[in-house]
Amino acid sequence: MLRLIGSVTILSLLLVACGGESSSGSPAIVGDSGGSGSAGSGTLAITSKSPPGGMVGVEYKTQVGCHGGYYCPPRIGFTLSASGGNGNYSWTWAAANGSSLPSGLSFTDGKITGTPAVGSAGDHVVVVSVADSGTPSMTATQQYTITIVNPPLPVIAASPGPYGATLNQPYNYQFLASGLGPLSFTESGALPPGLLPMTTTGLLAGTPTSLNAYPITVYATDIAGQRSATQTFTISAYTHGFSPAGTMQVARTGHTATLLASGRVLVVGGQSPAGIEATAELFDPASAHSAAAGMPRVARLGHAATLLCNLAAPPCTDPRVLIVGGLNVTSEIGTAELYDPVAGTFTLTTGNLITPRQYATTTLLPSGKVLIVGGMEAQSATSLASAELFDPATGTFSATAGPMAHGRVGHTATLLPDGRVLIAGGADTSYEYLDSAELYDPASNTFSAVPNPMIAKREGHTATLLPSGKVLIVGGWGDSTSSYEIAEVYDPAAVAPAASFTATGPVVTLRYYHSAVLLPSGKVLIAGGNPAEGCCMPGMSLHHAELYDPATGLFTATGGMYTGRENPTAILLNDSGQVLVMGGDDGNQGPSEVSFSTAETYQ
Repeated sequence: MLRLIGSVTILSLLLVACGGESSSGSPAIVGDSGGSGSAGSGTLAITSKSPPGGMVGVEYKTQVGCHGGYYCPPRIGFTLSASGGNGNYSWTWAAANGSSLPSGLSFTDGKITGTPAVGSAGDHVVVVSVADSGTPSMTATQQYTITIVNPPLPVIAASPGPYGATLNQPYNYQFLASGLGPLSFTESGALPPGLLPMTTTGLLAGTPTSLNAYPITVYATDIAGQRSATQTFTISAYTHGFSPAGTMQVARTGHTATLLASGRVLVVGGQSPAGIEATAELFDPASAHSAAAGMPRVARLGHAATLLCNLAAPPCTDPRVLIVGGLNVTSEIGTAELYDPVAGTFTLTTGNLITPRQYATTTLLPSGKVLIVGGMEAQSATSLASAELFDPATGTFSATAGPMAHGRVGHTATLLPDGRVLIAGGADTSYEYLDSAELYDPASNTFSAVPNPMIAKREGHTATLLPSGKVLIVGGWGDSTSSYEIAEVYDPAAVAPAASFTATGPVVTLRYYHSAVLLPSGKVLIAGGNPAEGCCMPGMSLHHAELYDPATGLFTATGGMYTGRENPTAILLNDSGQVLVMGGDDGNQGPSEVSFSTAETYQ
């Protein structure tokens, strides 16, 4: 609240920032000649309205009104104005009796600038004087109240909280909070043996050597001495979890990773700090070593890759990998190429895609053909309803007999035991999230709608085929947080009007753009991603992992990843249940995004 003493003007400000206490007196500050207004004949007078209030730790600014509903950014500082008198103006201010100048603000050439200092919160009654350059000099004074407020208390990000630790594996978790920084964190309670005391910056790290759950409390203090509310967390250590597994040659996100018959993993394309990659590498999980894998013909991001044989049904008669579509610097890509692991080379396919597309899904059908579905056409930002088939025998693409009912991007495609493919969710051209699902039937080469929709609208989710033949759908981004707290299961045996999708869960951690892998035990490992809308601080990719048990329909936490990752690739390596997770990014958007070269294994 700002009060212009002796005037009817009252200004109210709603401000948000961090920190503050009380202040003490300050000497008068003298400004150079200048200021705003016009000198001339007549009585000298200060014509300014009341200066705005300020907030400790936030640069002092003036909100500017705009016409026509447009937003105008605030101006730095506040310039006082005067009229009358002769010549240039010289400005001074001083604290009124019993008050003080706001520490951290200065007054030069009739302009108030600076950043209110810690300890300056409160009402500051100041006397502003202006003098002209005439002989004799005329002067005018005005008294104002400038209110400096304390910012809100620090708030610790309570969700999703620390991820699960893995016994005898390195662990690190960074607590976050809003507030006037730098913040200082304080923890109390017994930590798992092997973890070091939490640093004042909020980092909890070490190598746990004991299994159990350890409750702790944490609070944050800002530089003004304001404390957050105390939050309670639990640090749990698990037998199963992730451990470091080497490093790729290139940090990547939006890449593909494909398990080859040799047991090595082909990594292609993606976004790196250098741009969209036209590189590939072979990662050997046994040695944690990566080597160059020939040169792809095209730089690609948001492409798809499919091994042309089913490793679960040996022998592998066609060990090549199809790489389809994607995005280059300017547009989506209409070409495809084949990687030959025997020759170690990439060659363009005989034919191109009928429709260039990025972020499409690809599914190997029992016939050996590959179904390519949906995705986006970048130039028009159109979600595609079209689909096509790749025939490895001819190296060409052909359209399906008809398109899907909805254009989709961010959808999933899951091969069912009967050879049909479930297409679920995604977003349409208007980026409306979809709860509809469709089935592709290779016998008729057509799509048909699943009669009943999903429980939640989703894109960026995962869909995993369970041993029962059902499909588990987890996470994603949708219209509401509450809707995707619940996972769902698709039952291909359900016949209308019975519900095809039924709720299961809830999940331990809300997430999207994560990974999901079926383990030999029949459980599903869900790892990484970005916190779902309304959950957490933006740009904070997840370390967290959890397991879904189809027998109970429950999700339980397990040891998380050392590096939080959005868009990681995840592959089941062998029947022992070892899962390789590679690359991904930190969840930030634009130039500040950080991609990762590291790999981890879950076991």
